[in-house]
Amino acid sequence: MERGSVVFKETDEVEVWADGCCEPNPGLGGWGQLAVHRGLLAVEGNGGEPDTTNNRMELIAAMQGIAAAGKLGARRIKVCSDSKYVVLGASWCKKWAEKDWMLRKARPAIPSKGKHQFEPARPGKPVANADLWQRLFRVVHGNSSFHIEFEWVKGHSGLIWNERADRLARAGRLKAMGARLTPPETATAD
Repeated sequence: MERGSVVFKETDEVEVWADGCCEPNPGLGGWGQLAVHRGLLAVEGNGGEPDTTNNRMELIAAMQGIAAAGKLGARRIKVCSDSKYVVLGASWCKKWAEKDWMLRKARPAIPSKGKHQFEPARPGKPVANADLWQRLFRVVHGNSSFHIEFEWVKGHSGLIWNERADRLARAGRLKAMGARLTPPETATAD
């Protein structure tokens, strides 16, 4: 498939390099992603949010990278991330979905040792960032036209594409900072 100057065959794999940052955490965050095809940069992007967490930015970076690679026509995508949260979470998504996005189910009060004693009911514990995990799950497991895998890479270890994703994330954070510092329009009194 041809998009601009990039030509993909169905068997071609595109690497998506994704990174997120947040300082302080929670606080002002940014994400960066780039898609690499046959060792060449195909597309990159970034953005940020004024009130977020590092984990949310890492997830958004991966999803934005998958979307960008998909728009280029890629069908085999390897997401490279220095976030174990993203890489491991991607493999846990299916179980979370089966449990209604809960880490543990709620439990009613149950009898315990001794007369008239009960262990208190335990509320369920939801998966953090379930809104983003659900979106990622739909892309990874709900679309048979894509093959997506995740690979953990060591951050800040000199991997050129990971370092670039990191710089994009930091630039995305600055975009969000600029948006936060832009004063709202004010009405003038006549």
